[in-house]
Amino acid sequence: MAKGEGRAFIRETGRDAGTAVRVIRVRDPATGAYFDKWFTGRNPKAAADKARAWREQHGDSAPSRTNDITVVMAIESYLRWHAAQVETSKPRLHTVETLAYTARKIKGDPIAAVPLQRLTKQDVDEMIWRLQGGDNPISSSYALQVRSLLSRAVEKVVDDGHVARNVVVKSAKVRVEHKEREPLTAVEIDAITEVAKSRSTRDYALIAVLRLGLRRGELTGLCWEDIELDIEKPRVRVRDQLLRGGRVVMGPLKTKEAKRTLKMKPGGMIVEALSALRATRPNATGYVFVTKNGTPLDPSNCYHLVRRIGREAGIENVDMHDFRHWTSDTLHASGVPIAQIMRFLGHKDHRMTLATYNKLRAEDLDEAAAALD
Repeated sequence: MAKGEGRAFIRETGRDAGTAVRVIRVRDPATGAYFDKWFTGRNPKAAADKARAWREQHGDSAPSRTNDITVVMAIESYLRWHAAQVETSKPRLHTVETLAYTARKIKGDPIAAVPLQRLTKQDVDEMIWRLQGGDNPISSSYALQVRSLLSRAVEKVVDDGHVARNVVVKSAKVRVEHKEREPLTAVEIDAITEVAKSRSTRDYALIAVLRLGLRRGELTGLCWEDIELDIEKPRVRVRDQLLRGGRVVMGPLKTKEAKRTLKMKPGGMIVEALSALRATRPNATGYVFVTKNGTPLDPSNCYHLVRRIGREAGIENVDMHDFRHWTSDTLHASGVPIAQIMRFLGHKDHRMTLATYNKLRAEDLDEAAAALD
């Protein structure tokens, strides 16, 4: 906001006496008329910051009346605001793309044209019902994401002073049914590895490295400078990850605990696969896993690649995270302490390792019974 833009003053009377006010002129795109929009703060700087943030988000025009703001306008406004936060490194970059993808469900629903002033919790409930029914139903977890995005978008409009309350929070909660995934067996892992080996050196190395339990972004973000193969104890340093939010960029890891160094067995399959890849596919980018054009392998494309390899091995719906579960279960079955498994996977808390990855099997109960008797 340029110096001197808008009017600024301190309220001298009334209940809000002493608060600072910044007033700017904005244009109603529907009528072309100009009107004043007020922003208040504890001091002149706070009021000016609010006005500047609003101007950066909306520009010189915005609806002057609540009646003019529809659900789709609120969604688009929220997406612009969220994308602007990426420049200040507040949200994770790939969430911008995720939100934009989720927003398509709301924009394609009749609720999109409903003015926020007339929006009811019944409208929200019916939207969720439509999305979970019909010819192409979405999952309960996806419906939860849609409802959450709508709630945040409406809450932002509430914060801007256009709507008095957020009716989405009063709508019916979406109940998510968590389905237990059967962990991949050693036989299935070997079958997937054999298929990858027959496809290409890159695919073989990619599946081999997944045995280390890396997250998707950690795998695609590996650079050759992070890998030491020609030493007595070969190792992989996990330092960064690829993020996708409209573009693929290198970004920080999920948590500080995710930064770790993983040892590999000398002469083992993982070292063998990486050595073969390094010898046959040198590239200028420095990334380990690249496309035919030499560009970094997109995390989303990597996800679909692994699923395709799984199908060729006769295993449906293989998820990259299945390898992470397998790694944890294999280490646990080998007698590796939970604390070490937690550090190997890059978890922040051992409770995550215990609750999510290490499932209690029937044979574990047999061993416990034998130990107690």
